[in-house]
Amino acid sequence: MGPRATRFALVFWMALAVAVLILAIKPWAGARDSQSKPAAPIPAREIIYQPQHWKVF
Repeated sequence: MGPRATRFALVFWMALAVAVLILAIKPWAGARDSQSKPAAPIPAREIIYQPQHWKVF
């Protein structure tokens, strides 16, 4: 095999590896199933942060 064929094989297998990685990660990182309820903001019923010291400098 000459250097051209070796380079082609390297590029081919690298592209194949990247394609397999993308196809493997896509379902894992995809959107959640549509049956689950979406995250809704929690309504504020009281003050979340209340400072302990009201002194203003």
